[in-house]
Amino acid sequence: MAKDTTPFQLRMPAELHEALTRHVGLTGESMNSFVCTATQEALRRFAESSEFNRLLKQVRDEYRAALDKLADL
Repeated sequence: MAKDTTPFQLRMPAELHEALTRHVGLTGESMNSFVCTATQEALRRFAESSEFNRLLKQVRDEYRAALDKLADL
């Protein structure tokens, strides 16, 4: 994990917290490490998804004129 960290407070349903507590108790992994890994995995899956590609195309289309101007610099 990166040395530069940002404190972050997370609220979750009690049932989910209990399941997380059981999981880390069984595996010995820290809650922080588990949540960071799960977040990275979710972001990776999103980046590979068609929804991400749709949003990326939308942004490119929206900013096409500005991007074209930057390309000429």
